[in-house]
Amino acid sequence: MIKIYSFLILFILASCHQNKQAAKAFQKLDSKPIKNVAERKPDSTHETYPVLIDTLKIDLQKFIVIQNDPRDDKQMNLSILNSKKDTIYVHDTYATNGFNFEDFDNNGILDIRLDQITNVGGISELIFYDKNNKIFKAVEDFSNYPNPTKIKNTKYWYSYHRSGCADINWGSELFKIENFKVIKIGEIEGIGCEEEKENGIFIYKTKGDSRKRIYSEKRKPGYYSDKWDYIENYWNKNYKKFE
Repeated sequence: MIKIYSFLILFILASCHQNKQAAKAFQKLDSKPIKNVAERKPDSTHETYPVLIDTLKIDLQKFIVIQNDPRDDKQMNLSILNSKKDTIYVHDTYATNGFNFEDFDNNGILDIRLDQITNVGGISELIFYDKNNKIFKAVEDFSNYPNPTKIKNTKYWYSYHRSGCADINWGSELFKIENFKVIKIGEIEGIGCEEEKENGIFIYKTKGDSRKRIYSEKRKPGYYSDKWDYIENYWNKNYKKFE
């Protein structure tokens, strides 16, 4: 989906004059020059990479989403421009593996996922469009829930992450999103590392920073190869217990 325009790296400035060379790169999107965008010219010690740019349409409005290529050694955080070519949103952190559009919450509006390269794996950030206020907002705490999977026909997702000991310890959280914030309501904890005090699969009901264990399944130390099916089956069958 992302269109790549070569030989141009853009950086958002707090205030700057219109840049004619930068505007030419966007002629296919609109004939108007882009405000608040400037071009960084390459020098002999720096190799330039393409800019990542795509158009997002919401409620008959057009937005331009841009970020520099993650291979570039300088960073331009993902930025969103409106139809007037004004910068209306700049994300707080940098997407180290680019971005993509998807209707994450199945409400008919495309959202923006920012993919991150980490040693945990599956970590991303999420931006929603606030229809009431007509602005973009980041979903708070979303990056704490790697590899999110939707439970069909519900308002819930579950995550998966490694928790140490070469993925022998792991975890999965049941969560929902309300008012642009992730709300965790349940947790599965797999403990297979033999150095731990207890081994097995343990399930908790959570509220805020507190959690209450509601199920224990003691097992011998080791890698639990059935964990993927266990997580999927448990959350799909039991999510209502955590409402």
